[in-house]
Amino acid sequence: MKKVELKVKELCSGYGRKQILFDVSMHVKAGEIVAIIGPNGAGKSTLLRNICGDLLPWSGKVEFSGIELTGKNPAECLRHGVVYSPQGNRVFHNLTVTENLRVGGYALSRIKFTERSNSVLEAFPGLINRRAQKAGLLSGGEQQMLALARVLIADPKMLLLDEPSLGLAPSILDNLFERVSLIARERNIAILLVEQKVNRTLQLADRVVALRFGRIMHCGEATALLRDRETLSRIFV
Repeated sequence: MKKVELKVKELCSGYGRKQILFDVSMHVKAGEIVAIIGPNGAGKSTLLRNICGDLLPWSGKVEFSGIELTGKNPAECLRHGVVYSPQGNRVFHNLTVTENLRVGGYALSRIKFTERSNSVLEAFPGLINRRAQKAGLLSGGEQQMLALARVLIADPKMLLLDEPSLGLAPSILDNLFERVSLIARERNIAILLVEQKVNRTLQLADRVVALRFGRIMHCGEATALLRDRETLSRIFV
């Protein structure tokens, strides 16, 4: 049985006086992919930001591997193995592939960085011979791969991915999701994935948590929800 890595308990949060999340509880196990789905404004990205320390919860708890993360900042969460990859532009266009990776491994010694970058790039063979190339010259799919490689440099135990498919063509998306699946299984990393490509995401994930108006509307096996079109429709109506 896989060890439970992340536990979120009765989390409430928001911005200013506006509450976004209401008593959200969930968990993610090592090597497991859990998808967070829901309509725009449901609180998906807010949940990730609370977990990684980018946003302070109003109440509730966030625990990872038995350590309470509630109230810790992103740097402290990173030291405990929790890495957040936000949506949008994720690479530094004027830096080379190696320099982008170095940003993710800023705390590593030169020898350790070389070891980690060689290991990480095994999962992204398209980048191996492009280490000296500026990231801005890579395709959109290659930039997304580089973004994933950069967060893996820190040797995370938990990845929080916020819409990694943003702006990608379907063929590139398939490759990206295949890499995400390999990362979870082969490296035993817990992955919490926020995505708008619902059908494709449910095919990838082990379990799903659906948010609506900041509350959990549904949770269960991803493939079961994929077959339950009535429940899936209610989530987004």
